[in-house]
Amino acid sequence: MDAIVLAAGKGTRMAPLTPGLAKPLLPVAGRSLLHRMLDGLAEAGVQRAFVVVHHLETEVRAAAAAWKGRMEVRCVAQGEPR
Repeated sequence: MDAIVLAAGKGTRMAPLTPGLAKPLLPVAGRSLLHRMLDGLAEAGVQRAFVVVHHLETEVRAAAAAWKGRMEVRCVAQGEPR
């Protein structure tokens, strides 16, 4: 089973927490939201996750690559938001 993680937005509704930090990278109890989401997907039996990136793409890609788990994780660029 595959999953899509929408991680491209600016997180404006989470200001002032997100001016220089992508929303998926916000820490919750010592782990980023992105890593928590990937953990949950892997636990649910997902075999491959596609993380859609745009805002602070380099940082989100690095965090996705740093995730340690038993699931394949690929990042996909959103392109120009509309």
